[in-house]
Amino acid sequence: METAGKIGIGLSAFDTAAQITEACTVGRNCAKTTFTSIGEFSGSLLGGRVAKKILAGSVTETVCVAILGAATFEAGGAGALLCTLGVAGGVTYGSDKALSWTLGTTGELIGEKLGFYEVVDND
Repeated sequence: METAGKIGIGLSAFDTAAQITEACTVGRNCAKTTFTSIGEFSGSLLGGRVAKKILAGSVTETVCVAILGAATFEAGGAGALLCTLGVAGGVTYGSDKALSWTLGTTGELIGEKLGFYEVVDND
């Protein structure tokens, strides 16, 4: 699992670099894309850490096992597994997207305030 996480981070970094390279090659808001993409990548990494901290200190697994595990005992406790995966996936996805958007917007604003580019439209 640890190796898969490192591969995922590497692929995400590669995707970010590809987005920046494409924008700078085509000449489409190179500086803005750079600041936004790096902010989104950083937010995605931070979102994963936040989700890990939230889930490590939660009682999600215990509640899922106690309630849905008992209810689906005949099916091998499949309900507990699905509940745990669903909650963990939801928290991870939500924190990833929220922090990715927040830091992407922050990176965009920092680039604008430092004068690397001028905002002419809001798309």
